[in-house]
Amino acid sequence: MIMKITPKIEAFCQAIVSGSSQSDAYRKAYNAERMKAETIHNKAYALMKKGEIRARIEEIRKPVIEKVRYGLEDAMKEAEEAMQICRRKEQGGAMVAAVQLRSKLNGLIVEKRENRNGPLEELPDSSLDNIINRKAKELGLTLH
Repeated sequence: MIMKITPKIEAFCQAIVSGSSQSDAYRKAYNAERMKAETIHNKAYALMKKGEIRARIEEIRKPVIEKVRYGLEDAMKEAEEAMQICRRKEQGGAMVAAVQLRSKLNGLIVEKRENRNGPLEELPDSSLDNIINRKAKELGLTLH
């Protein structure tokens, strides 16, 4: 049976994408004033287990992620343009920096960095939502 995305479910999904915890999103979307915290948590958890709700959350996130994504091809093109400008202006130091950038982008130079957060796949949804919201805000995008 396919679940209908009601206004309350939509509000729940929007709150999740905006960075609210599951329980806070439930409180924002539903009349939960008289509910115990444990009940709210359980109901929010049950909503998040539903495929239709997870799909709607991903649908809301998708345009933001696509706008935030900056690919290797874009970076290589810009680095090449920078190198051409450096050549024309005979700016050796800037050209070296552009070559280093292109080398890093191609994996020829690897900087050793410690990742304390782990892979993105292991981050909780709330952390991913916070990253998406921060990047969207930096780009002047608004989420509904």
